Amino acid sequence: MNCFDNLIGIHRTCSTGTPSSGLYIQDLPGINLSVANAAVDNETISGVKLIEEKITFAQNAIHAALRNQLADKLKINSIIQNDTLGYYRENLRVVPLEVGKLKGIKIKTTQYPNLELFISKIYLKLAQAVTTKIYVYDLMTDTKLDEFDITTVPNVPTAVLINKGYPTLKQKLELFICIDAGLSNTFETNLTPSGCSNCHYDYYSNRYLHITGGSIDEAAQKIDSNITSNSGTSGLSIEYSLNCAIEPFICNMGNLIAWPLLYKVGAELMRELVYSRRLNSIINIDKENNQALMEQFEAEYMASMGAILNNIKVPNDICFTCNSRIKKTVAIP
Repeated sequence: MNCFDNLIGIHRTCSTGTPSSGLYIQDLPGINLSVANAAVDNETISGVKLIEEKITFAQNAIHAALRNQLADKLKINSIIQNDTLGYYRENLRVVPLEVGKLKGIKIKTTQYPNLELFISKIYLKLAQAVTTKIYVYDLMTDTKLDEFDITTVPNVPTAVLINKGYPTLKQKLELFICIDAGLSNTFETNLTPSGCSNCHYDYYSNRYLHITGGSIDEAAQKIDSNITSNSGTSGLSIEYSLNCAIEPFICNMGNLIAWPLLYKVGAELMRELVYSRRLNSIINIDKENNQALMEQFEAEYMASMGAILNNIKVPNDICFTCNSRIKKTVAIP
């Protein structure tokens, strides 16, 4: 779901929702459902559908513009850390199964604004061939976020591709990545390679993360206070990166985006009419008027976006190069 959804609406449709800004596309001069219907081609079923497509296009265009124009101040998608949690020992010392327990790795962010924990792959090494699941719990909310199917090969690390990010959303992030410990024996593991300067037998920490092995009763509430720390990772190995995520910063600007979004949608609808090959009075007779409205709407969009970008103060944290104000001049054609 786009965080700019429901900023503007469409009058006189089956939808009963009210846009959060109170703005409707028909508030623009020269735009109504008849105009939208006139631009419909054989790939779009209705004028309402066309407007919805243009709203999505305009949302994406504004999102891209914000990312591009703020790129010199933001470390967009910068990789703060790229590492592995969980290293298998050489001696294959067996850890017995524990019925009724979930065991795995607890990950807690220590610097959380604008960060995202991206997990690319998880390995699981068990002593038996087992079809099971790897669970991801949010310990802040007692919520199961994900479960991933995996079928293990005895004594061999078996991989499952994850490729999913877990954003902090400017809050603390506490995840518990675990398995049903009652299905199979596993093997002793370390949280990190031996000899690291910031690790301990039971935990590992750095500037951004605090990681421990953990165990919890399967029936217990999945919150931090119910996790019992233990050494090792219970057969799990996680490939991850810690990235800067710009989306929370952009989404917090939603209240300012409604006005330029409205005009961008209007400009794109008029563009459909100007370049349409359909033959009807709205397209052919009003061609010059459609062209003028397209240019007017586009100019208003550029001016309002320029006003937003003219004086943005970025936060002072690891994902931003500085906290100075951003000055941006937008040239209107």
